Amino acid sequence: MEIDESKAGQTYAYATEFKGIDARKSVKSDYSAAGIRKSVEQSLERMKVSSIDTLRLHDCESEETWAQATAPGQNEKDGDAIGAMANLVKEGKVQKLSLGMNKADWILKFLQKYHGQNGVVFDSVMM
Repeated sequence: MEIDESKAGQTYAYATEFKGIDARKSVKSDYSAAGIRKSVEQSLERMKVSSIDTLRLHDCESEETWAQATAPGQNEKDGDAIGAMANLVKEGKVQKLSLGMNKADWILKFLQKYHGQNGVVFDSVMM
């Protein structure tokens, strides 16, 4: 995507969501802290921006993906995937966090475990 320099000064919203399956490649992605960071870095590079307005954790609604998202990662600073998301906000790479699930019980599970804990604030949910 080329940025039209004549539009300088206008406000744009950039958003990305981290999804369990990349339909373009038919490759199962991971919901780990490292997977979240990799996805954000690739999105920032692809969009040629320094910050994403909203990062949405999308379709993480099975016991397998829950276990992956809540497992401690190799980077102790991040902890699990949600910790990585919160740290990306602290680093200024992401402005807001969001959840997108098909079932309310999974949204509630994430909100009950994380919202308001260690700087994690989900600004929106999508169902």
